[in-house]
Amino acid sequence: MQALRQPARPMHGKPVNELSREGTPMPEEWSDKRERQYEHIKDSYEDRGVSKDEAEERAARTVNKERSEKGETKDSDD
Repeated sequence: MQALRQPARPMHGKPVNELSREGTPMPEEWSDKRERQYEHIKDSYEDRGVSKDEAEERAARTVNKERSEKGETKDSDD
């Protein structure tokens, strides 16, 4: 199953398709804090035996949910 992520948007002058430290495409609307959170969550799932693809999807969904709850998304006011 592919991770469902919002399209990347330019932010802070970074290239749109920049890769994370692990080589995973990161949505550009994520801050450095959210990128670190994503990596931590993903690594934790992988340490528990979850496949890499599933760990990436779960981590992305968790970070996006947190961003939405904290009002960090354009759609969070809906």
